[in-house]
Amino acid sequence: GQAEAPAEEPTEGQAEAPAEEPTEGQAQTDQPADQDETQTGAVPPAEVTVEQKTEIKQVVQEVDVDPIPVDRIDFELDVGVAVPRTIEVRPLPPQIVRIVPEYEDYLYFVLADGRIVIVEPDTLEIVVIIV
Repeated sequence: GQAEAPAEEPTEGQAEAPAEEPTEGQAQTDQPADQDETQTGAVPPAEVTVEQKTEIKQVVQEVDVDPIPVDRIDFELDVGVAVPRTIEVRPLPPQIVRIVPEYEDYLYFVLADGRIVIVEPDTLEIVVIIV
C-alpha cells in the first residue's frame, strides 16, 4: 500500500520567491551605463513619493509648456500604455531629473486639466501620472 501515499514534494514555490532584501546598490548614483539596457520596458524605474510629485508639479508650473487639450487624448491614460507619436512629448526639465535622478532622459507632457504624464523614452510608455 505504499504506492498510494503521496510523495512528499519539496515546496517549490519557496525556492522561486526572491528574498526581499534591501537593494543596497540603488543609493549610488554612479552606476555603469550599461545597466540602462536591462530596464527597457520593464517596471517603472522609480517610485515617486508624494513630496517628489509636489516638487515636480511646482517645476512644471514654472516651465512654459503648452498643455494638451484633454479631448485630444484618444488613448488610455494609464501607466504602461504607450503614448502615440501624435502627442508632443518633451524632455523632462533638469530640475525634475534632480528630484528623481532615475528619470534622466525621460519625456513628459502636460494635460490642460493639470495632469503631468512622464514617459519612458524608448517605448514611450507612461511610467507615472501626476495629478
